Amino acid sequence: MGIMNQKQLGRFLRKKREAAGLTQGGLSKKLGFSSSQFVSNIERGVAVIPASRVNDYAGIIGVTADELSRLVSDASSDKALKRAATKFNVSARQDDPFIEAFICAWQTASEEDKACIKKVAERVLDIEYTD
Repeated sequence: MGIMNQKQLGRFLRKKREAAGLTQGGLSKKLGFSSSQFVSNIERGVAVIPASRVNDYAGIIGVTADELSRLVSDASSDKALKRAATKFNVSARQDDPFIEAFICAWQTASEEDKACIKKVAERVLDIEYTD
């Protein structure tokens, strides 16, 4: 299975929940929530499963905790990459190693380093940064 974005992960989780014969409310109750909003947000791609809930969620819908943890991590990374790329007005494609490396450097940079990265992006690469 390839890398999924949050919406694709949400659809995958909905199918697994339905295959397990559960409603959103039923799954929410098994996870200890009084409202189905938690599961609804995840299945719509609005939120991700918190790390503290991955094992329980996986067991209930019938996937391994390792698989679900990887899918959640991939979806979160995809969202972070796109969010950071938007600041630089560039396309965030996970198959573009330069853009991915550039965005990763940005996310881990100090404020001083970010100032240098902005200058390089704007002057050398002709990429405009927007706050």
